[in-house]
This record gives sequence, structure tokens and C-alpha cells, in this order.
Amino acid sequence: SISHDVSATELAAILLEDVDSLSTVDVIRSDPTDNCNDGFCRNGPQRSGGYTWTLTLTTQTGNVSPFSPTSNDYDYEGEVKELSALNYLSGCVNSECPMIHIESGHAKSHNHKMRSIKTEKPFSLAYGGAGGGYGGKGGDGFGDIAAGKAYGDKQISNLYGGSGGGVSAGHPFQLGVFKDPRGRGGSGGGAIEIVAVNDIVIGSNSALLFEGEHGADGYMSAGGGGSGGSILLAAGGSIQIDGMLSVTGGDGGRRKSVAPVDQDNSFGGHGGAGSGGRIALYGESVVFEKQSSVLLNGGECSATNASQECNGERGTFHIDSGLDTGLVIDQNTGAAGTRRSLYLTPRSSRLPFNPKRLLSSTQSSPEYDLGASSRPGRVSFYYRAENHSHFKSNWDAAFELREARWSYLSSKSDVAYTAVVGLFFGRDEVRHGVNYIGIPHDDEPIKELDSLPSTSFKSRSWSKVDILFDWENHSHSIYINDIQLVQSAPFQGESIRAISLSNFHEGSGV
Repeated sequence: SISHDVSATELAAILLEDVDSLSTVDVIRSDPTDNCNDGFCRNGPQRSGGYTWTLTLTTQTGNVSPFSPTSNDYDYEGEVKELSALNYLSGCVNSECPMIHIESGHAKSHNHKMRSIKTEKPFSLAYGGAGGGYGGKGGDGFGDIAAGKAYGDKQISNLYGGSGGGVSAGHPFQLGVFKDPRGRGGSGGGAIEIVAVNDIVIGSNSALLFEGEHGADGYMSAGGGGSGGSILLAAGGSIQIDGMLSVTGGDGGRRKSVAPVDQDNSFGGHGGAGSGGRIALYGESVVFEKQSSVLLNGGECSATNASQECNGERGTFHIDSGLDTGLVIDQNTGAAGTRRSLYLTPRSSRLPFNPKRLLSSTQSSPEYDLGASSRPGRVSFYYRAENHSHFKSNWDAAFELREARWSYLSSKSDVAYTAVVGLFFGRDEVRHGVNYIGIPHDDEPIKELDSLPSTSFKSRSWSKVDILFDWENHSHSIYINDIQLVQSAPFQGESIRAISLSNFHEGSGV
């Protein structure tokens, strides 16, 4: 039960304890000091001793947040239940008994400022200066309203934008105190999806910026920062990033007044920062050049209270690559009169030690499927290594001809060999082998292979390689720059199905 003259603080505590769905409760009562029962106070009790309580209730139950302007939920209104109370008041006079009246909205509030909220329906409003969330949680604002939560997933299964920060008001009615809006919350970052059949290149002078906006500064209170948005890139070939991708969160606004704020922070404080957004990249190969940058940071707030978690959390970054090798089209370098070439970047990490040389534990290298088993009379290609004097490894790349695709070879429990013919290119030499077990990106097989004379090729220059097959006699010859280095060497194998390209950790680009 609740007494007929319950204080605002007591009523707020009772409602929060008894109504599980409520997030916050703010109550003001007429005659808040219990000092106006003489009938001379404008906000005192009525002649019969009645009081007026004005309640501002917030909840997340039924609060539908549309993820885009085109969402079907943008104007959805759920069922609203009427607030009711049981009347146990006594003291009837001439058959007139005390009554409890519950009105929707604040139109009959004893506080004329709160009467500015004329709606009688629940509404959604981000206030209290909290930061927007998306890739992570937003930063706490000065009010009691919770910061924005993370939503979506790192794969960006649905293309969502960022969320706006909370406005600087500590209570909804305060939005009508000033003529012009003040302390506005920052807008959330937008969203983009780029899908290409072949390749996507973000050039060195290019930037995709889907960042949260900073919260606006204010004299007594400031707005929250918006969260970063989404960048989704999907290519049937490779993705090459030379420029910038950014989904940073907006900073929280700064409170300009240096006067001390009330202890309850009801009408003042710094804004919380927005979280970072989400970036997801899908391609056969994803390559980041040295000058590229990916920014996911949450925004920062200017509050000095160390106990307040007002900075936005970091966003998410997801890469789904068919290859663990960087493979792109070099648009500026080609051989034999061509303008382009395939470029393999050095691996960023060394393969884990594989003592049993289990093929099933290794991801495929870049592989070209011929579509069917064939017996080519000649296989020719050009090769060039970049400047790699500062790299520790002596080996750059491997070129292998296989009887089957790696997916088939790695599914077998026992195979006699994986490569029919293979060439390994190093800093000072080329090695050649037949019918060996080679794991992509692993230079262990090199130790057992034959070294070829190095006088026929130069590092950092294009070299032409020709492999000639005699399928009737199961032999092959190799020429580098038209100089024969291997003559009629035997091999096992009935056909060629796939061409494999591999490179090595700490090697140079090829």
C-alpha cells in the first residue's frame, strides 16, 4: 500500500521495485517540502489535502527501434496498457469519498513546464546525453537513461546504420525550456554495401567514412555521440585496400559551464561517446597495403569522473577470405608487353608446425582449376620478385602443377605426392622437383629439391619460364629465359588438373 501523501522519492522507489519492466522512474509531487498546507502556495495540496504526482516512466519493453528508415517498424505502435491503482482511501464526507485520478500525459501537471509534453501516448526519445551503440556499447551519459547497446553481428548479416546519441536534456520536458534545440545528440554513421563480380580496389586517395557525429556542446549539458555505421565489401575476386575505411564513433559533447552540477546530474553533464561501427570484407583474397588504415574506435568523452564509463566501445572487423594469401591484380606492372599481372603479397604469419604433414590441416593456396584433366604440351609463365633485401627468408614463391585440386588431395588419408612438377623461386636460386608432398606456403620440401643454375635469371626482373612435357615418355624439360636448365627429367602422373601458386612468410612480394 501507498500512503496518500507519499513523497516523490518514496513513490519512485516503490514503482521501480514492484514493476519489473520499468527502467527509470522520475516523480515530482505538489508541495514537495510538506510546507504548504496553509493554502497560500500555488503548488501546495488542494483544499481537501489532495496531492498531484507527475510521473515520467521509461522502459525498454515494447520499445521497437527501426534499423533503417524503410523498416516496416518505423511507425509501429504496440499495445499500451492503462496504469491503474486500487483506492483504499478513507474519510468520506457527505458521501463524497477521496478519489484517485490517473491521467495520461502531463497536461494536468502542477508544474507548468512539464505541461509542454502534450502527448497521451508513450513515445521513444534518447535523452540524458548517452552515446549511441552499434558495434559495441555506447558511453554512459550524465542521465539515468542507459547508453545504446550493441546490435547486429560482425558478419553484417543485415546492413544496419549507426544510432544517434542522446539529447542533452535530463528530462523530456526540458526540451521545451529553450526556444531553439540545444545539446543535440550526434547522428549515427550511415551504411554502404559494395558488391563486385571481380575485384574491389580502394585507392590510396580514397576513403570510405561512415563515422558517428560528435554530440553537440552545451552550457549546462551536452549531447551524446552517434555510433559508427557499416561498411560491407564483397568481391568475387580480390579486395585491395590502399586507402581508409572508418566507422569510428562520435565524441560526446562537452559541458561548457564550470559551475558544479547538482549531485543527481538531473540537468547537466558531459555527453557519452558513440561506439564504433562494423566493417566486413568478403573475397577470395583481401589485401591491405602499407598506407591503408582501418578505424573502428569508439568516441571519447570529456568527463573527468574516472568511474564513469563514458567512452564508446570499439567496433567490429570481420574478414572472410577464401585464401590466406594476399592475391591482387597489379594494375601497373606486366610482362611481355602486358599491362597487368597477378601479385602475391608475403604471408602475414608463419604456418603452425605440422610434424606429420597433415594435408587436411592446411588451407589451399591460390589455385587455378583447368576444369578437367589435361595433358598440356607446354606451360609458360613469367615471374618476378620484388625488392626483398630486408626480408629474412630466402624463398619467395612456388609454382606447382597438380593432378587434382587441393580439396581432393587434402581429403585423402594417404597420397604418394601432391605436385607432379614444382618450381621454387628464391633470392639467389631456383629449385625444381617432381612427385613430392608439398604443403602450400611451407618451404620444408625445398630442402630435398634440386637447385638450378642461377645464371639464367635475375632478381627483381621478369623471367620467362617454359615447362615442356613429353607425355608419351613421361618426361619434361624446363627453360628459364630460353636457357635449358632441365632436360627430359622423368615424372609420374597421368595429367594436370590444377595450377597452384604459393608464397612464404617473410618472403617478398611476387
